[in-house]
Order: sequence, then C-alpha cells, then structure tokens
Amino acid sequence: MANPLGISICHSTLLKYGDAARPCVEETVAYSVPFGIIMVFGIVRLRQIADYPDVIMPRSVLQSVRMCGSTFIIGILAVLVLYHGIIHHNLSPYVLASQCITIVGWLFATILLSKEHSRALSQSWVLRVWWIAQLLLAGLKLHAITCAGQLTHQSASSLLELVMINTLFLLLGVLAFVNMTGSTYAPVSTIVPECEEEVGVGLPPKMRLRECVNWCGTVSCSPKAVYSPSTLTELQNVVKHAAKNKSKLRVRGSGTSSSQIWCTNGVLVSLEHLDKVIYVDKRRSTVQVEAGITMGNLNSVLHEFAMGIPSLPPIASQTLGGAVAMGAHGSGLQHGCISDQVVAVDLVTCDGELFRVSSTENTEMINAVRVSLGALGVIYSVTLQCEHSFNLKCEERITELDEVLMNCDELVQHNDHVEFEWFPFTSAVLMRQLNRTQVATTKPRRFCCCMSADWYYGTFLRSKVVSWIVWAGKLIPSMVPSMWHFYARKLLRFSKPTVKPSDRQFLAYDVRGIKAGFHEMEYAIALPDARPAVAELRRYIEQHVLQGYYITLPITIRFTAMNHSYLSPAYMRPTCYITVRTHLGHPVSTSFLRGLGELWHRFGGRPSVASLYFVRGPQLRLSFPELDRFNTIRRKLDPNQMFTNDHIDDLLGPMDDPEEPAAIPPPSQNAVFDDDMEKYEI
Repeated sequence: MANPLGISICHSTLLKYGDAARPCVEETVAYSVPFGIIMVFGIVRLRQIADYPDVIMPRSVLQSVRMCGSTFIIGILAVLVLYHGIIHHNLSPYVLASQCITIVGWLFATILLSKEHSRALSQSWVLRVWWIAQLLLAGLKLHAITCAGQLTHQSASSLLELVMINTLFLLLGVLAFVNMTGSTYAPVSTIVPECEEEVGVGLPPKMRLRECVNWCGTVSCSPKAVYSPSTLTELQNVVKHAAKNKSKLRVRGSGTSSSQIWCTNGVLVSLEHLDKVIYVDKRRSTVQVEAGITMGNLNSVLHEFAMGIPSLPPIASQTLGGAVAMGAHGSGLQHGCISDQVVAVDLVTCDGELFRVSSTENTEMINAVRVSLGALGVIYSVTLQCEHSFNLKCEERITELDEVLMNCDELVQHNDHVEFEWFPFTSAVLMRQLNRTQVATTKPRRFCCCMSADWYYGTFLRSKVVSWIVWAGKLIPSMVPSMWHFYARKLLRFSKPTVKPSDRQFLAYDVRGIKAGFHEMEYAIALPDARPAVAELRRYIEQHVLQGYYITLPITIRFTAMNHSYLSPAYMRPTCYITVRTHLGHPVSTSFLRGLGELWHRFGGRPSVASLYFVRGPQLRLSFPELDRFNTIRRKLDPNQMFTNDHIDDLLGPMDDPEEPAAIPPPSQNAVFDDDMEKYEI
C-alpha cells in the first residue's frame, strides 16, 4: 500500500518548487551544487588548456549554429529573469538567485566549450555533468511550474512567462546534450607569423606550435616549424630552406593516419592551401590538381565536367596527395587503390626543384611514386586518369557471417564493388553492393515527414547511433553484444535500392562521422586466405571476451585488385583488407591489437602503414618484396634522407651501400598522351 504521507510531502514540495513567488531554499541549494562544480573544475580545466594552441580546422556549420543559438538563448534568459525578478518582483529572492546562478553557470560553460572547441579538444567530464544536471533540473522545474499553475490558479500571462523561461532553460540543455558527442577535426596548430628576418625571403608565414595531432588525438608531434604554402614557389622555397638548415621535412594531409608516418620534430608542411585545379582534359578524361585538394572537392569539380573516378576511398575530407602517397582504396575486385589512377606526379625533390614522373617521363619510377609514403619528395600535383561519369546502384542488407564466408568468392566476382561490416559478437553482417547502372538517379527518399532517409540511415544510424554504442560500451562493456544484436537486427532495416552518382555512393559513409576516438589497424590479406583469416579473427575476438575486453566498433572488410606499386599492400596479389577499430582508454586495447598483428602476419598479411601496426624492422620489411627497388629510386631523389622520420627509417631500412637491384621494368601504360590534347584551363 502506498504511503499517503510520503505522497503528500512530495506533492507539497513540488508545489513549492513550482511557485516562483514562494521562498524555496532547497531550490537554491539544488542549483548551487552543480554551479560550484562547473566553476571550480572549469577554472582548473581552463588553466590546463591555456597553453594549448588554437587550431585551423574545418568548422562545422551545425556546431557554430548550436554555439550561437546557446549564446542567444542565454542573453534572452538574462533579460527575462531580470525583468520579472527585479522590475516586476514576480520572483522570490530564492528563485531569482537560483536563476541568476544558472545563467552565470551556462555562460561560463559556453565559454569553456568554446575554448575546448577552438583547440579541437574533447569535452571535459565537468561539462558533461553540467549538461545532464541542467537538463534534469530544467525538466523538473517545468513540470513543477505546470502543476503549480493548474492547482493555484495563477494568471495565464504569469504562468506563460514562467513556462517560457524554463522552456528556454530546457532548450539550452537539449542543445548542449546534442553537442555532447563533440566534433571531429583535422587540426593544424598555428600561431601569429614571426618576423620576416626569421622566416626567410620567399617563404610563407612560419608557424610554431606546441603540438600537432591527428584527427582523433591518438598521434601527436611537436615540429620545429609548420609551413602552409599557397603557391609552388613558396613550396619550393620551404624545401630549399629545410635543406639548407639540414632539417627533416614531412607533409601532413588531413590527419586521417593512425600511425606516426607524418610526424616530425623538424619541418612540417601542410598543403591545405595548394588545392587548386590546374587543368582538365575532357578528351582524354584526365585531370591535374594540386595535392592539397580534398576528395570531396575533387569530385565536385569532376562532376561539373561529367567525369568520375572508378573507385574512391570513403573519406571525403582526405587530401588527394595523402590518399595517393598512402595507397588509399575503396572496395571492388575489378579496381585497385586510388594510386592506380595516377598517370603523372609532380614532386618537389630535396633540392627544391620540380621533378615529373609520368607514363612518358621517368617511367621507371612511376611504380615507386604512386605509393611513396612521402619519402621521395613533396607531391605538388597529381594527374589522374578518370572516365565518363556513371551512376551506381546501391543495395544494402543484413546477412549472416557464415553465408558471407561461404559465398565470398562469388560475391566479390559478381559485383563491381562490395564491402562488409561485421558487428562483433553477432553473426550479423551489413553487406553493401554497388553496381554500375544506366538507370537515372532515384529521388531522395523520406524516412518520415520531417527527415530524409539518407540522413536517417547515413548520419543517424551509421554515425550517431554507433557513437552512442561506443560510449555505452565503455561504461558497460558486457552490454556490447546485446547492443550490437539490437542494432543489426532491429534498427538496420533498409528499403529499396538507391541509384546515385558514383562519388556520392563512394563517399556516403565516412568513419570519421563516428564521434568517438579509436585506434585503427588495417591489414591486407591475400584473397585466397580471406575466409580462414576472418574465421580466425572471430575466434580471436571471442577469446578476449574472457579477459573482459569487448570490441565496440564494426569490422570492415573490403577487396581490391592487385597493383604494381612497390609499397602497396596489394602489390601483385588480389587483396582483402580487414580493418579493426578499438575504442580508446581500455588497458587491453594495445595488447589486443598487438596480438592481432601477429595473427595477420601468420596469414602473410601486409600492414597498411597509415594505420596502427606493431611489427618492426626486418620482419616488417618482408611485407614489401620490392623494397630494394623502391630504395634505389629513393637514393636518387632523396640522397640526404631529408623526407624521413624514425617511422619511415624503420619501415624502409638503411640506404647505405646497397646491392644494386635488377633493372626496373617500365610500368604499364594507364593513359595515352598526345600533343593535341584539349586542355581546359581553370
């Protein structure tokens, strides 16, 4: 039987809390506790990040709108509270104090969030506590005001004003809660340019930084100087300046790498301003662009000329130069990596001169330059072989892992592009098939009256929900299998196939949309070994559950054709790429990936050097059978080993007194060049 006295006390307290004219000391205390937490620990947080540099990053429009909206609402609340509490005396001193404390707390929290946002840092725990506490308090207050207004018969205008004030407080909490997952950036730290005497004549502004990190904060370095040239001349001057001072030089793209391959304590070059289109040749379907252009912007340009690339890596923010240098890839056994489309590369070598490697010039070097890891020079421009634009039909469905393993050969042979996402601890696999079609593009679908199907299936299900599962998996690891089962079996329900332009299908799902930091390990397994390798991976994951370790991110399986690039993991063999991602912060995560790397090497796996791997030295170099040929070319283009770091040296090995390899055969011709090419200058 319920306690009538308890109900009476709770009802009385609710009425007291909802009446703005009554004194309620408990309300002031309830608002003061989170205010004290945000102020004390927030000041500590500000001191911690005071020395962190601001960064240049691709700002999210939605994030900026949320920030501006929160600031605007805080201003309105301050006006309303002061108007009703001081001028009209509609609020008791306790309620007025509570509201003022809350407004000051919100203002301080917004400033703290802005400071963290400008430094590309994850939100601190104190902000998360503040958001959740204020969301709960605002919801309870709004309910109490509504109940008190119904029972005490307040005037309609007074009740409406109080409801408006607390609805705005609730809206602030909702906005902050939506922001709680943070944003993902590719930061390049910067500071005010130094004086011209220190910079040097002809150099772009020099920028010093305390630390430069990759997009998810797992890899960092502290270079001596950072340059962001905007012209070829500036880039050449930067290289000459570094050579004169005997500094090591590395190039940083969009920060997608999970390894230290881009790190340096010397000179770091960002190509973000070298992102222009040089020419488009519609007759031969080739395009020459500067290396700093992103894959998304490149495809926008190609779309205007009715051109497309046969296969693309899925990250739209990745720079073309970085994608080519690392051998980034999509999926499809009829297509290789993006580097296979390269027909010419313009390098700035260690002497600062422009050096061209193409299908007609210095042809013996083309297979080294296509996947160079940035060890041969700075890529200034890339010429790609394209084709006429085409549409892709996308079919997605949930299938069983055993069925995928059984029919793997048939699936990859009979689809232009196919990839799998296996959800750990379940047998569910999301299979995505892309095939060329002459059918016109389908109209955008609506999931319901207020949202598109693309947003729901792409942004919400594939990014937002996965992010929440990762965060929940960190808190309650044992719930991971149940969450993945519910996600795969209940939420992922796809409707009819869609037809879209190729670039929109290739770039539909970007893993960087998952707002949770993670380690990434990708290995290339020979296609005949793919089935037993995935089966062994399944057993390996299940064994680690006994240690209390649950992998919280889907495992991606893709396929590519073989290629002839010396440092490509798919060199001379059709390849299955298996990508495993683990969330940050778990003590077993590193040992899990280290053991997984040993497992892949038993299958003859080759690491994708832009991802995380642990094998070192001679054992690592065995993964690249044409390493001697590459080093022969490296000695010619970079005799002083300027474009290197410890990571590159460990991978490529020493260059002293090598044995001269056999003559390098000429590469296959990917395109034909004639003197009468039609060039469209831009």
